This record gives sequence, structure tokens and C-alpha cells, in this order.
Amino acid sequence: MNEKKLAEGFTSLKKGAKSIDKLENFLTSKGYNLSGMILFLRNVQQLRSSTVAHRRSRSENTKLNEYFKFGTKDLQSIFEDIVIKMIWMFNTLERLLINDDPKPPVT
Repeated sequence: MNEKKLAEGFTSLKKGAKSIDKLENFLTSKGYNLSGMILFLRNVQQLRSSTVAHRRSRSENTKLNEYFKFGTKDLQSIFEDIVIKMIWMFNTLERLLINDDPKPPVT
């Protein structure tokens, strides 16, 4: 993400705001409440941070286990769910921000 572009013109951003915070602020300023999308992005980021990026154990994070359904679904199904939600997210952002579709999104 181009964080500088997302934060342009916003004086209300908290100092040290992260990229997902900036995206959420930008979308809210455009009148979109995409809380489901933001929650998904935060969980994907946390999953990344708790596994490959920092080699911490995901097994201790019950919130992530519940969100992604680790233990109840196989890893391939979890990965497929993540990819499908990413495609939904990019399609939604394209429809709203590039195609200027006035319909409110479903999150």
C-alpha cells in the first residue's frame, strides 16, 4: 500500500498509525464501513506475524485459531478461504474506488 497517499490530508491519524489503520481511515472518510474487511486484514497480518515473519508459535493464539478455524479445517481449506477473501477484498475495493460504484458493500 502507498501509506503516504492513504494518509494525505488526514490530520486525525494517530501518531504511529499502521498501514491497515490508514486504509481504514481512508475508507471511512469515503463513507465506507468495511469493518469485516479490516478485521480480515488485521487477522491475516497477525497470522503472518505469528508464523513466517517472526517464527512465533501460532498455536498459542486462540483468537487466530478461532478466526481461521485451525484445528477444525485442514490447512488447504484455510488457505483457500484466505485467497477467496483476498479476491473478494480486491474486487470490492476496485468496485468502490476505481469504478465509483455507489452501492454500499457487504462486509
